Amino acid sequence: MKLFSTTLRPLLLFAGAALLLSLPFLATSPRSVANACWNNVLIECFDNDRTTWPWVKPTGANPVRRWRVTPNPQTQLAWGMQDRFYSVALETFCQDDEQACWCIGGPATEDPEVDHYPANLTTYMTYGPVNLATATEARVEFALYFLNNMDLSDTITWGADSVFTLATTHIWIDSTLYNQTENGWQHFSMDLKTLYRNIPTRDSVSALGRTDVYIFWWFKSNNNQLWDKGAFVDDIIVAWDDGTYDLLAGGVDVLEPDSVTVPTRIETNDQIVLKYTWSTCNGGVSTYPPYHVALTLNGEPIVDSLLTDSPPDTTYTWYTEPFGISEAGEYTVELIVDSQNDVPESNETNNTNLDEFIVWVPNSPPTFEWLSPGPQSPGGDTLFVDSLAVLRWSLTDPDDEAWISLYFDQDTSGCLGPVIPGGLNLPETPSGIDSMHWNTRTLINGTVRWPFVQYGDFLFSECVYAPWPVKVERTSGSDEVILRPVTFHLAQNYPNPFNPTTEIEFGIVRGGHTTLTVYDITGREVQKLIDNDLAPGIYTASFGAGIDLPSGVYLYRVESPEGILTRKMILMK
Repeated sequence: MKLFSTTLRPLLLFAGAALLLSLPFLATSPRSVANACWNNVLIECFDNDRTTWPWVKPTGANPVRRWRVTPNPQTQLAWGMQDRFYSVALETFCQDDEQACWCIGGPATEDPEVDHYPANLTTYMTYGPVNLATATEARVEFALYFLNNMDLSDTITWGADSVFTLATTHIWIDSTLYNQTENGWQHFSMDLKTLYRNIPTRDSVSALGRTDVYIFWWFKSNNNQLWDKGAFVDDIIVAWDDGTYDLLAGGVDVLEPDSVTVPTRIETNDQIVLKYTWSTCNGGVSTYPPYHVALTLNGEPIVDSLLTDSPPDTTYTWYTEPFGISEAGEYTVELIVDSQNDVPESNETNNTNLDEFIVWVPNSPPTFEWLSPGPQSPGGDTLFVDSLAVLRWSLTDPDDEAWISLYFDQDTSGCLGPVIPGGLNLPETPSGIDSMHWNTRTLINGTVRWPFVQYGDFLFSECVYAPWPVKVERTSGSDEVILRPVTFHLAQNYPNPFNPTTEIEFGIVRGGHTTLTVYDITGREVQKLIDNDLAPGIYTASFGAGIDLPSGVYLYRVESPEGILTRKMILMK
């Protein structure tokens, strides 16, 4: 591997840098409980296996945690499971679960979309216990889904308690929701460090330092059942930190030199920038010990920085200076935070992150030149034809990836017009010189048309009109339209590569039984598109890859009384 440059962009200095190849931008952002920074994280998803009450084992390996609900669902249906077909709107940590918990009505359909939960209902559920005896920070995130907004007289209260039976004389409240809400999923968060008691004085209380803490959700309805629909509860995350050190490696991105744009294709010698982020997690520390941040490219170090005096709860975003790679191939860039294990962390499994990318050989665009009709054509500045025009051109591409399609137009602007039969997506020939016969008997005598081509490769496309037009002058005195190709041909499919469908055109001069078949690269038949007796003419068939065929090279073959023609095409999903 060869790099044009390994110098990196200094934007902000830190004291005590040992090998400082990178000094970029530093940004701070508040921590979220829903990340690996917290050394204790419990994620509760309501899965399909939760069918009986009470719930003894929530999702996860800890059998001590318990759900409790009241009233008892065996005597009064107040809570239940419901297919969460709304889950596409809530793609957080529980993407794979297909259910959510509902406060529902009954005993009719037991469907919260139809039923109203009972009037004047008081019901709650608790989750716990959670041991916060050594916690320095603790928060809860969850999501609620509302139907029909919410009745102004209904309330939903959440907070914590010291017992799972929700003794209302000493519950600790975070929020009470009693306003109308928008339909759909809404996210909520509560800080267990600062709550208040359920009394008018709203005196401060904390759940931290307690061994048994239960999280609760408390639903109370009024007597207006027209609005009482309940709500989903799902994606519950309980997280706390015991004040230990923890470093979290974030993402690694490959960008253009502007440090913003993601390159669609990286070629050798192109200038790129590596963006990498990491975080110091929140906890009971004021400053992190010195630690190293390393960045490697295919295992070779390009950054090794020593950071000192890093505050907690901080996210760092750094950029390298632009540099180029001189050899094509596959590359892996890896970020390693605390690369020399300087910091005793509570979680050593979240210190690395990587990204992979490919460096390509530079693409050389093809070149094209009209040979006929053009300056070499006889008859001045117009090619006069009776019923057949010979179109000749030169198409060359150093990468041997060129293609060409031929069309005709009424003028020389816009590159708009029908395809010339048999001229769709033709490949480059080994010699670079190629030609085709254009049957002009479909055009009225005296018609003037300009041929033009659309040529290119996978990254380049260009339109070129012929220097001279083609004019039809009948010498036979006949305007009979003959829809018959002059050659037996099989055109390159278009588009190519394709996903999921492509068009295949072929022409036959002699009629008879004709087949058009698609094969995979091993020769196994994939689909027979045409299998019939055909008259002379030009035919087009559509091939759809569907969801079962993998990406790769496929073959398509036409067989007729004139012979067999085969071409390749590429499916790229």
